[in-house]
Amino acid sequence: MITKISILIAASLLSLTAAANQYKTVKEKKSTKNYEQDISYPRFNKTSVPGYARLNTELKKQLLDGACDEKEAAMAEYPFNYSADVSVVGLNSRYVGLQINYDDFCGGAHPNDGYYFETFSAQTGTLLPIGDEFGLYDYDNPKYNDAKDQAIRLEIAKILLKHLPKDSDTDCFGGNISEQEKLDTLVSFYPSIGGLAKNKTVVLAISPPHVAEVCQFDARVPYDEVKDLILPGSYLIDWLK
Repeated sequence: MITKISILIAASLLSLTAAANQYKTVKEKKSTKNYEQDISYPRFNKTSVPGYARLNTELKKQLLDGACDEKEAAMAEYPFNYSADVSVVGLNSRYVGLQINYDDFCGGAHPNDGYYFETFSAQTGTLLPIGDEFGLYDYDNPKYNDAKDQAIRLEIAKILLKHLPKDSDTDCFGGNISEQEKLDTLVSFYPSIGGLAKNKTVVLAISPPHVAEVCQFDARVPYDEVKDLILPGSYLIDWLK
């Protein structure tokens, strides 16, 4: 006898399979004089959704733009390296959420590593400036206002404060420091909107400096926690409610 539960389970499995079939993971390695490059990223099935073809092109270009200069590497005293690993954190008919982990040394005082998030439109394949929907504009945007920008980031920090990992590093947010000190630290680490993830969640993140990179973390929060920060009329209201 087929029950409602078995139907729901079957539907869920079908949904997961369909999502997995929309892309495959591509791994590419390159080795030249004094330089190693290793990238891994999803390549979306171009026949599944209208925007996937452009998304594939945009993502690959972005990863290669972030790579080291091979000519500089060939003349460098120490070997250069660049690696990037892209994972899908959100996938539906409206958007594709990605997390990009990177590790590189292209010269300079020290290697660089970390991660960030991006969100693409599934229908057009274009990168979505999700921060704009919260009033967080780039410095060169005519709409940028420093006072408003700081006020919004403070509100994001307050939300992040509620989601601090229980095992937070003592030097960052643990120990005997007060809630206000934790909040001040979060604000100093440039709280921002990372992008969109699965289950209609919004990624909030911080960007600590290199010396404090151990403090980096992100939180994926539901619409109800950020709805008051989203600008009126934003498409996100319809997407996330």
